[in-house]
Amino acid sequence: MQDELTGHTPQTAAHAAGSLLRGRETSSTQGMLLRTKPGRRDSPPAISMSCSDKVRLWNSLGIQGALLSQWLEPVFYASIVISRTPGMDATYAVACTSALAGLGAHAPRCTVHLVDQPFPSGRNQVEEHVAASLRIPQGSEKWADVEPVPSAGAIVWRRGSRMESILGGVKMGASTKRKGDRPLSLSSWSSLSPRAWLHQVVRARTDLAHGAKSPQDTSRTYAQWKNPEYMVTPPPFALWDAHIRAYQEAKEALRGPRDDDLNEARVANFLALSSRQDELATEMPIELHEPASGSSYPLAAWLTTPQRLSTFLLDVELEGRRALPSANRIASDDEQEEPATSVPTPAPTPPSREEPSDPKKLLKRVKLLRLKAKKTNSDETRAKHMREAKALEQQATALNGARGALGKRKAREEADGRPRRPRLEADQKTEFRRQMRASEREASMRCFVCRGTGHSAKDCPEAVGSGSPAMNEASSKLGKDTVGICFRCGSTEHTLAKCRRPAPKVGGELPFATCYICTQKGHLASKCPENKGRGVYPDGGDCKVCHSVDHLAKDCPLDPRRTTAAHSVEAGGVGMMDDEDLAVGADDDEFHLLSKKRAEKSKHAAAQPRKPAKKVVSF
Repeated sequence: MQDELTGHTPQTAAHAAGSLLRGRETSSTQGMLLRTKPGRRDSPPAISMSCSDKVRLWNSLGIQGALLSQWLEPVFYASIVISRTPGMDATYAVACTSALAGLGAHAPRCTVHLVDQPFPSGRNQVEEHVAASLRIPQGSEKWADVEPVPSAGAIVWRRGSRMESILGGVKMGASTKRKGDRPLSLSSWSSLSPRAWLHQVVRARTDLAHGAKSPQDTSRTYAQWKNPEYMVTPPPFALWDAHIRAYQEAKEALRGPRDDDLNEARVANFLALSSRQDELATEMPIELHEPASGSSYPLAAWLTTPQRLSTFLLDVELEGRRALPSANRIASDDEQEEPATSVPTPAPTPPSREEPSDPKKLLKRVKLLRLKAKKTNSDETRAKHMREAKALEQQATALNGARGALGKRKAREEADGRPRRPRLEADQKTEFRRQMRASEREASMRCFVCRGTGHSAKDCPEAVGSGSPAMNEASSKLGKDTVGICFRCGSTEHTLAKCRRPAPKVGGELPFATCYICTQKGHLASKCPENKGRGVYPDGGDCKVCHSVDHLAKDCPLDPRRTTAAHSVEAGGVGMMDDEDLAVGADDDEFHLLSKKRAEKSKHAAAQPRKPAKKVVSF
């Protein structure tokens, strides 16, 4: 903006209000001339106005824009600080103040301050730093290879939100694929895009209205949002729309009435004249003034974005409603002749010889049409086939019926006895799966008191406390104090697997153990004489290694993995414990926990990289 201001001088009446200048080389032009970006003559012409002209417009209307004017009072610049460059004198600040001053009686005056401290991120400072660090003078032959160029990437951050990395206008790493003529998905939007702004505005209207909804909010295009029509709406929405209309009326007082056809012609005229000036290597003010527009508008030469580029909807689910997809497509030149309506109409279904009601037949026709579109060489025929295929696919989806499919799924889950899985966010799916696995493990857990499933022995409803009168009765019920204790020393702070008391060398009795079969103390169910030879397998079965019922497969002495572990421990100088010390009966509540810990230790030991053997080289 600093370079653009060098071409601005206090306004006079030398040129009409419809004059427009491209570039910034001419600094002696008298009169209020509008300029476009970029300022360099060797760059392609663009219809974007210069930063200084935008600041002038913002100081006249407010930087809040049309959509935020429904809630905010106009916000103006009070002062602007510009870094002084060589050649600037005291009159430069006066010229800048005049160039950036707002138009209108109520617009405050913006003061420009010049400082000697350079702006470290400015283009001149960056180029000087690069030239000094590389020792390459600017303007030399090698300077073209190292000259800094603007980056296509950007970083966006605001308080209360995550940082975004933008590349080419979309989020870095996001997909840029489109479904037909539909816009990009919500996950690819940048928070700076007009569609994202409109999304936030519509959500804010609903929140500020305490949940009330306006029926026109989801059917308006972006252009209709900025230029709302007079319509019957609830009280809060009608007042907000009136503020937007007041902002647009103030803008029209500066730039003139909005005429889409005239604006299209002025844009085409500007681009054509700019190209002609490039061929002649000259720069003169381009007169875009039209007699019908009058000369009373100070910014009549302002180039406005064509209306057809602003006719899009949100196309996202918002408050339970979804915008129609056909209105999000940028209309062609032929379609622009029809006036825009507040409620978009869906794309018509192409005529066909028959309208089958079977979705399978419709999908077959969709495949045939897509195959024809792939084989044809005509773009018009290909587009026609794709439109027909899309319409038939939508018809097949409607025939299938989302509600019918959901009802079938619900009935199937109820028949299977499974809970219906709710629709969760991505960060909640992991927790949901973890809870499902935990419920499945709990459902398959076997209780050693009642031999039922779904709970452990300490939570068994048939177990009673040792002080209960039921323990004195001749019953098969067991006390809760028999669970969660050490079967060797009777401690309640650890179990048999963690007991440090050495096992007796003769007998190996467990005086505090309670048999779940005969309800007697002194032995486990695996040693119970009433177990009828089943050992540690009350429901039948045996060891998969030696077919014994006295131990589990993980404790089998013939297991080659157990033999290897024993040799490795002995080689390390640590004595092996007896099998009685390592044995854990099926009655122990921590049996499964101990097995899981052993598996984790084995996995961790296998995952550790082995240190390579040191090589000794002798010369």
